[in-house]
Amino acid sequence: MGLMGPALILQILGTVGIATGINYMWWTLAVTFGAIAVHSVAFVFQFLAYDRDWKDNYGTGAYQELNMAANFATIAGLFGTLFASYDNWAAAMWEGLTPEERMTNEADLWARVDVLQAELAAKGEKVEEMSADEEEAADEEEAADEEEVADEDAEEEI
Repeated sequence: MGLMGPALILQILGTVGIATGINYMWWTLAVTFGAIAVHSVAFVFQFLAYDRDWKDNYGTGAYQELNMAANFATIAGLFGTLFASYDNWAAAMWEGLTPEERMTNEADLWARVDVLQAELAAKGEKVEEMSADEEEAADEEEAADEEEVADEDAEEEI
């Protein structure tokens, strides 16, 4: 109820065009990361219960083991489905934003793109410098190898 109650209310409000930005944030951050955190804590407790059952009852925890496997499979399937449908969900959330929120988000996105392009350009220059240094080192090594071969040939002739 702590995560999905507010999510339900915000989704209803977002559907009618109220609080779309908060709805987007809640589903993106709170529900996604909160669900992962809650399920992770639940799994830790479940594993601790299984461990205790194993110690106390000398390994008769077959039901607990089956329950853990079923819960893990269910959650893995749930998160797999959610991650697979993320693109459609994000597109629907984008459509629900107001034009002002879209412009703000788009401006932020393009600002991030500019920063990433600058970083990539800087890394590209470093790579080019490294490539040039490596080519020089390879040429010098090749020249040294050719000199060795020539010296060996000269010694064999003598």
